[in-house]
Amino acid sequence: MAGRCVTIPRHIETFGYPYPANTLDFLAIGVGHKIRVTSEAVKDDVELLSTLSQWGYPDVAKATGAFLGYAVNSESVLKAKPQVVFLEVTNKKGIQQVSDLGIPVVGVKFPGQRDGLADLVSYIAWLGDIFGGEARQKAAAYKSFVDETLNNLHLGTAGSTEGVRPTALLVAYWGGNYIGISGRMMSDAVSAAGGVDVMGGQRSRIIDKEQILIWNPDVIVLQTENPTNFDKFRHDDALKVLKAVKNGRVYPFRMSHGGRVENILVASYMATLFYPERFSRAYLVHQIVSFHQTMYGVTLSDDAANKYFAGYRL
Repeated sequence: MAGRCVTIPRHIETFGYPYPANTLDFLAIGVGHKIRVTSEAVKDDVELLSTLSQWGYPDVAKATGAFLGYAVNSESVLKAKPQVVFLEVTNKKGIQQVSDLGIPVVGVKFPGQRDGLADLVSYIAWLGDIFGGEARQKAAAYKSFVDETLNNLHLGTAGSTEGVRPTALLVAYWGGNYIGISGRMMSDAVSAAGGVDVMGGQRSRIIDKEQILIWNPDVIVLQTENPTNFDKFRHDDALKVLKAVKNGRVYPFRMSHGGRVENILVASYMATLFYPERFSRAYLVHQIVSFHQTMYGVTLSDDAANKYFAGYRL
């Protein structure tokens, strides 16, 4: 991806990566136990580390925290000496730093707001090819899960036309600010679920109440750092006139532990909000349980799966 030629071990036993959001990507392809170097932010994510420990990956908590965004702590990387390091393809300075330590660096275009579900599948397949063996098989299983999900959603929403498809706004209410959540990944999930993203796949940005009123979406999916803000939003005098508020179609949204690889589950969640008569809660629970079993080898309880998008702890 970086246009570089790099020699890596045929069998990678230890590696490092920079972003907390991609931790579960590596678990999904079955190489989570090989993590030796990670972001300093992962070390502070008590909830994520607790989940990983429950899932049988306690050593992630012991991994060296050598990355923070694009910054690289060369001394920490050298001390941990992973066989391979994955860095963002545009982090040329970091790639050079780690290369100078004599450690192979693979430049990766980690999925972001400009990438869609198809890009995510390609990225997972690419990681699977690098690690080989079981990782390649797990990447294929991921593609199968995504393909089957999208096919079921397509069949389930057949007959809905552009004029009657529900419009949706995903909004974060953090620190008193409204942030419209979009980007291709989220917009793809909304579209796959038979809805229309009012932000049209634009990059996430701060918005005001006036803009929300102009969009007046059929469905609002709200993410917030404090559960009490959910009621504040619904009872805000200026927002009471919204269709979503009047019709009781404002829903909570927070993946219990998150991860790029889990974005396909967002599409299933959206389908239950847009077409509850076609996609039941039981369907969503089945999707979440099936995903965890297929990709992580974890048997999630129905209760935990049922709280997955609304709960603050798994």
